[in-house]
Formats: sequence, C-alpha cells, structure tokens
Amino acid sequence: MREAYELIESCEWWMVFQVAEAIHARVGRNNLPGAGPILAAQYEAAINEFCLMHGIGWRMALGQFERRGAILEDKLLRDAEEQLRATGRQTSANELQKAISDLSKMPSPDITGAVQHTGAAIECLARDLCGDPTLTLGEIIKKHNRLFPGAYRKLAEGIWGIASNQGRHLIEGGEPNIDQAMLLVGVVAPLCSFLLRQQTDQSPT
Repeated sequence: MREAYELIESCEWWMVFQVAEAIHARVGRNNLPGAGPILAAQYEAAINEFCLMHGIGWRMALGQFERRGAILEDKLLRDAEEQLRATGRQTSANELQKAISDLSKMPSPDITGAVQHTGAAIECLARDLCGDPTLTLGEIIKKHNRLFPGAYRKLAEGIWGIASNQGRHLIEGGEPNIDQAMLLVGVVAPLCSFLLRQQTDQSPT
C-alpha cells in the first residue's frame, strides 16, 4: 500500500486522474451481480464530493474526468444536452459533448477544437430548425429572423464571430484561451435550450 502511495505522489498531476479513472473501470467490473454499477456510482460520487470540497475544478462523469464550471453552468450544459437528445438532435448533442471533452483533455486542453465543436453544435441545430442543411450559421442569422428575434440576433452573431475567428479561421496569435472557450460553451448550451423551447412554443397545438 505504501508503495502505491509513493508511486501516485511521484507521477504527473494528470496521471493521478488516469489512476482514478482506471479504479472506476475496475470497480465497475465487480463480479457480484449488479454490484459493479452500484459501486462505480458510489466511487464516482465520492470522487466528485472530494473535488468539490477541495476546490478542484474537475469532476468525474461516467468514469471520465471533465472540467467543472459553476454549478449553474454545469446544470445548463446537462439540460441542453438532454434536451437535444430527447428531441432527436444527436449530432448537436454530440458536438456539445465533444467540446466539453476537448476542454477536459489532459495534460493540455484542445481549446481550438472545443470552439469548433461548440460552433458546430449551434450551427447544426439552427440548420435543422430552419430546414436548410446547406447554410452556415451566419447565413441563417441573416435569412431566418424568427430563430433569433431582437437582441438574440446580436448574441447569435457574436457567437458565430467567435466560433469562426477563433475556431475555423485562426490568425497568428489569435488562439482563444481556456476561459474564453469555457465562456463560449457556457453561452451556447442555454442558447440551444432557448431555440428548442422557441420551436415548442411556436408549434401548433
């Protein structure tokens, strides 16, 4: 046991997370009927409680660590992904999840990738809602005013500009930082939920 502690203490910080993920996987393979998933869930809950209590900006979700934002932001992200999947928008939901995964890569996050996937999530949803799979988000904003009424048009234009300039068409020295990428994800997720609610409210009863 002491040797295990010494090995963990001597490894790189991000490897400690890999050890925890490996333990989760091993616990989940418990041979007792039904015990594996229960023990894995209990282990994950304990890990997340420890991270929260000690101000560690990560949490475990289904056995994999991801960056943890504010509690409200986390809920908005989960709600958006669940709503997208519940309405059959699997591609948009997957893009949003990929953005979170890119931000959570260790030892270094893929920030540009996260921005690209975030832009793809909202663009894919907007294409589906307007019924034109060939338009870019920028073109949809100009052509379909009902999707982004009033000030929401400015918000959508800002998101499109960030996703384009810092995700698709980078210039030298123009890479976004982790805080900017997390802010973008945190804005796009509730916007996706808003668009889905708008569609539901406007649907004939």
